[in-house]
Amino acid sequence: MDAKRRVPWQPLLEGDDAVAARGVIDDLAATLHLDSMAPSQPFLSGGHAGRALFYGYLGEVWPDLGFDAIAMEHLERAIDQAAELSMRAGLYSGFTGIAWVTEHLQAGLLGDDDDDPNLAADELLRDYLATTPWPDDYDVIGGLAGCGIYGLERMPRAIATDILTRVVERLHEIAVRDRAGIAWHRKPEFLLPEARSRSPNGFYDLGTAHGVPGVLAVLAGALAAGIAEDLARPLLEGAWQWMMANRLPPDAETTYAYSISERPLVPARSAWCYGDPGVACAMYGAARRIGNAAWIDDALAIARRAAVRPVERCGYMDAGLCHGTAGLALIYNRLWHETGEAIFADAARLWYRKTLELRRPGQGIAGFQAYYPGAVPGQSTDWVDDRSFLTGAEGIGLALLAAVSTIAPAWDRLLLVSLRRPR
Repeated sequence: MDAKRRVPWQPLLEGDDAVAARGVIDDLAATLHLDSMAPSQPFLSGGHAGRALFYGYLGEVWPDLGFDAIAMEHLERAIDQAAELSMRAGLYSGFTGIAWVTEHLQAGLLGDDDDDPNLAADELLRDYLATTPWPDDYDVIGGLAGCGIYGLERMPRAIATDILTRVVERLHEIAVRDRAGIAWHRKPEFLLPEARSRSPNGFYDLGTAHGVPGVLAVLAGALAAGIAEDLARPLLEGAWQWMMANRLPPDAETTYAYSISERPLVPARSAWCYGDPGVACAMYGAARRIGNAAWIDDALAIARRAAVRPVERCGYMDAGLCHGTAGLALIYNRLWHETGEAIFADAARLWYRKTLELRRPGQGIAGFQAYYPGAVPGQSTDWVDDRSFLTGAEGIGLALLAAVSTIAPAWDRLLLVSLRRPR
């Protein structure tokens, strides 16, 4: 079915839940502003760019409380620091993430003047993407798909077309074709040590953050914008075919595993980074952007199944966007607004309540900590204070804000939970 019952963005939470969520947002806003450990880096992940995004949306929802000024302060710091540092291009820990936030917040914070603060980043990225053979990763977090997300945000500028064209060309260059379709191989040199020890030859990744679903969504965005269609269309169709061919058996607990490797397939937890919710949202966005009704049906079937998975089987530990409860709440909130289906509204409310339940006032960042087993050698606990967008307090606050306001969380394009409409 197509999403003909799309709901104008509106608050999902009501009554006591809405009051509790607003209270948490207020506490997060105050805590992060007074934070004695303010970001020392410019990045989207754990830096000034992520903090600017958080306060930028607070300023849009509540324009008279001074949040715009705080957002602008962090954005200027991010831009200034980026000019002084040598950094990679990655979306979450590189210059493209800073440029994405700058572009996204520009009209509200910087105004629509003739000065474009991203021109230097555009030129640098375009040159970087001309590198062949491609030496780096292909994923959303630090690779080609993340560069594509930035290019989509910059459309319809001519240089954005160049960026997206080169992203598609590099994806074409490194694609692996087999009977199942088209995929991209995660090389062992791009894996964390633990993953590399488990899969010394690398693997094919089924998660949105690091795998084929993220690439698939970026390709759909490029195709919808009319970019490199001769390459993007067969890559997209082959990637969709590959994803459908690599579903787990119907009696498995989930539709997708974590990856395809030498190891036995393991049903993934429910999360954005890995698991059916993030995969379904990326696939749905791709299908809707190109208007493929059959693909829309397939993606929504995955999403509906994920929405009713028993909570105790979902594998969550903390509240972050990446693999926690706020990320699940955001995904289902977006799917409800896209489809009008009550199953997604119910799931979103459930996960928002779980997010509120995970809060421990007096601990962490406004009551939230992130679960990182063994993250700090010698530390007796696996729970750490995390202020960041992807795994910490900033992202939790943004997800909660999306549940109590009439402002659509367009920032979720960073996660491919939604895709920008071509202009």
